Amino acid sequence: MATKTCSLRLMKRCSLRSKRRFSESENLDRELPQPRKDPLLQLVSLQKASGCWLLDADLTAVLGKTREEVEKAKPASVGHCLK
Repeated sequence: MATKTCSLRLMKRCSLRSKRRFSESENLDRELPQPRKDPLLQLVSLQKASGCWLLDADLTAVLGKTREEVEKAKPASVGHCLK
């Protein structure tokens, strides 16, 4: 009788462990939230080797401005660089 009781306890433990593992694996299948992107890193990644940026949708998105706002704000001296 003691052996049966012991084996039943062991089966219950194994059953609980497998249920926990199953629920943990379910959690891994869920889509993880994306880490916040560093705006400075995004800006630097868009910069060309010459130091310029292309005035495109990616740049305006990082800056949080429209193309017109960026063009209006840039100094005339950098007109040749920001395209």
